[in-house]
Amino acid sequence: MPPDTARVRLEKQLQMVKKAAASKSKGKSKNRLKENSRPAAPASVSGDSANVETRRKVEVQWSAKKNADLTDALLSVIEERESIRVALGFAKGDRNSGVSTTGGGNALERHYEKIAREVFLVRYSDLGKTEANIPKLGNSVKNRIDALKKLYRTHRETLGKTGAGLISENRDSEITAGSELDNIWQKVQAEFPWYKRMDALMKNHPSIARDAVANSTTSVNTGVLDAAVRRTSNGDSVTDDESPSSDDGGSDAQSSDKEPLQPLQPVEVPQPSTPSATPSTAAAPQSAQKRKVDDLFNSVKELSELAREQRLRQVELKEAEKTKWSVKKAKMKAEAELALDRECREHAKAEAEAQQAHELQMMEMQLRIAQVNRGVAEPPAELPLPSAIDPALQ
Repeated sequence: MPPDTARVRLEKQLQMVKKAAASKSKGKSKNRLKENSRPAAPASVSGDSANVETRRKVEVQWSAKKNADLTDALLSVIEERESIRVALGFAKGDRNSGVSTTGGGNALERHYEKIAREVFLVRYSDLGKTEANIPKLGNSVKNRIDALKKLYRTHRETLGKTGAGLISENRDSEITAGSELDNIWQKVQAEFPWYKRMDALMKNHPSIARDAVANSTTSVNTGVLDAAVRRTSNGDSVTDDESPSSDDGGSDAQSSDKEPLQPLQPVEVPQPSTPSATPSTAAAPQSAQKRKVDDLFNSVKELSELAREQRLRQVELKEAEKTKWSVKKAKMKAEAELALDRECREHAKAEAEAQQAHELQMMEMQLRIAQVNRGVAEPPAELPLPSAIDPALQ
């Protein structure tokens, strides 16, 4: 084989090796560029954890006892501003007073942020919250309000219609002390101290207002009331019934007042059984219903009077027991003082008699000593002995 041919072959092999190395390095660089342009999974995970940590820093632990003042402030803001109450479904707007029936036309998020701004930036500015935290604080306020609604409904069902009615009318003082209802009410106050404030806000709420007519025995379809109430709150804002209820303390409670919108239905008026029925016959169901309401009112009134009499009787019995014990105590004290005085006098009398006997004995001994000193063995016959004078000296 000629040397030139071998040299050419070696050069070709060298070029092939260089091309292979160049193509390999080029492929590595392309792969490196793809990896750099693709978002890394660990970075995304770390970013999510960072977001979770940021959110946790902003959230408020409403259920903690130390943050009970925050819930008080939240309810105070709602109570003081009618536009917020209307927007959140706690009240109806009044065109005469200038308050819109939709809460001013602002979205619910704006109202929640307004509450959060008032609570955390004005009333509790020392917590260190800033305007940048308001969106997440607004969501936290929304969750707290939904949780308060659910807790209110739960405790209202626990109290029952009679107990809830008495408390709504500020007649909780008429509840018999020590009764089952009184024990339930005490437990509700301990677990949910905001019940009365929520009751004042929820009186006009559609879900609570429906309970007042749910027991009607007429054939009128009350579904039209739901549609009428919801029509008044249409607009840019929506009610709290559509918002999930989850407290920042970690609860995932869902709002119980989320119900589908019912269409308007015609009112079914009961027709008389005969064509010749008089108007008074047609009004008979209403009279019967009125009598039932009157009977119920009278029974509740009688129960209230009976409970009041029982409480008065209990008070009288307690006062009588106190008086009886006071008299007995005074009598025992007087008897003890008399016994002590009697014992003291007897003791003083005994001491006086003992002292007198001692003095007489000393006098007799002195007389005998004087007689011995004079040399007289016996006293003169005409003089009686000291023992004859005082029999106690014998």
